[in-house]
Amino acid sequence: MSHVVVWINGEPVPTATVARLAHFGSPTRTIAADGGLDAAMAHDVAVDVLIGDLDSVSARAQSAFGGVVLEHRPDKDFTDLELALEHALEIGATEVTVVGGGGGRLDHELSSVLLLASDRYRSVRLRALLGDSIVTVVRPEFQYQVTPPLHGELSGSRLSLLPVGGSATGVHAQGVQWPLNKESLAPGEARGMSNVIQSNATVSIEGGVLLAIQSPG
Repeated sequence: MSHVVVWINGEPVPTATVARLAHFGSPTRTIAADGGLDAAMAHDVAVDVLIGDLDSVSARAQSAFGGVVLEHRPDKDFTDLELALEHALEIGATEVTVVGGGGGRLDHELSSVLLLASDRYRSVRLRALLGDSIVTVVRPEFQYQVTPPLHGELSGSRLSLLPVGGSATGVHAQGVQWPLNKESLAPGEARGMSNVIQSNATVSIEGGVLLAIQSPG
């Protein structure tokens, strides 16, 4: 299995988010999407590849970087995260973890999260650590399993299930206050929102794709 970590630009990444990365194992390759290089360097994380149009990475980070630089034109048709994910596919990634601080511009945040649910990446296990939240892409091939907290009890953490691109069918959610058993969830329905994690929660689906968002209670 090839695990690639992608650092993205945005708000500062909390130290706890970086510590949580260890739960998913050591990466085989670390990619910085443009200004994500600054975010990684702020935590002394070694980066192998810098990719993007380099409009947001600082001159200081660029001068200190000794890895591979894949620079693209500013008028490109892809976001820096898309370029990073495409490179991850090219090098054979089977699992990708995106790391960012969360917050920032709403359009950028939504674009990044929705991109993860694209059919283009259906062969890859995908998640994003964004601030204090964990976004996991759930497909028939890939279920969600709760990520243990760094400190304190797991009980009380929130779990929201957001279908993308249509309804998710055959939804099973266990280890939560309001279990689901072979349910269908349509985009925008309240039944998938703000469930409460009570134990080692799992979510699986039989059709479609959804985002499982775990956040503190």
